[in-house]
Formats: sequence, C-alpha cells, structure tokens
Amino acid sequence: MRYKWFFFGLILAACSKNNEDVNTCFILTERQCASDPYQAYSKPTDADKKNAINKYLEVNGILNTGITLNAPFTGAVCLACSCPSGISYTLELAASDTAKLKTLGLLVTGGSCN
Repeated sequence: MRYKWFFFGLILAACSKNNEDVNTCFILTERQCASDPYQAYSKPTDADKKNAINKYLEVNGILNTGITLNAPFTGAVCLACSCPSGISYTLELAASDTAKLKTLGLLVTGGSCN
C-alpha cells in the first residue's frame, strides 16, 4: 500500500510545471517624445516598434517575449516627455525574467495574460 502512495507522489511531481515554463504579463506604456530606451531600435510603424521592443529586451537578456499592441488610450494625461503617450503593449514573458524587466527603467505595470 505504501508503494502505491509513493508512485502517486512521483506522478504528481512529474506532472507539476516548472516555474520557468510559467509566463507572466506586463503592460508596457510608451512615453511621449520617444523617451523610452527601445526607441533607438525603432522604425515608424507599429510592427517595427514591436520588433524594436523585442530587440531591446533581447539585448538586455529577456528572450522569447510575446508582444501585443493594445488599443490606444486617447485621454490627456500630461504634456511632459515622461508622461504616457497613450500607446501600450502587453508583454508576455517567462516569470523568471520578471526581476530583470523591472530593472530596465521601462514604464511597466502588472497585466493579465488573457
């Protein structure tokens, strides 16, 4: 009988997900005046901007990021270059890259992966 529980435990352990396989999501809010560091990799179109963000993250050690353009926010916030531009992206990345992302100085907040 003890062996049955032992094998059951092994099966559960084998089926549990590794923490590095879990993805987490963030909202990256673009700032006005092209003041975000990934802008150095950017071209004028949204697709190129997603590529620029991806390249910037790769250069900083964050690989395999899913990037989705969100609907723009059109309400005024403020006029300073450090203020949001109304454009944001959802970033889906490995949970193990969360700490690294937060050290890059980007305007990111928690988000849902739905």
